[in-house]
Amino acid sequence: MLTFVDTSVYMTSMASWKINEGLPYEKEASMVKSWVSESYKKLVSIGHQVMGGVGFMEEFDLQLYFKQAKACELAYGDSDFHRELVAVEMGL
Repeated sequence: MLTFVDTSVYMTSMASWKINEGLPYEKEASMVKSWVSESYKKLVSIGHQVMGGVGFMEEFDLQLYFKQAKACELAYGDSDFHRELVAVEMGL
């Protein structure tokens, strides 16, 4: 779980740096969106495995993270969509 979180933070920082410096950032932004979308779903899934049935109860926040992951995927595009954008940026 820590690997997913640390990688997401690092990739986001690098894309943010490029944006701040005024460098071309479209490919990096799509890479980050793809990675973070996939990582978020995997982290929530692992959290549900660790917590068991308790993770789906309304008394715990894990069920909110699951709903938020799905809402963000629908609002900002899933990982497949952003991978295609990266492929277009790479000229494939």
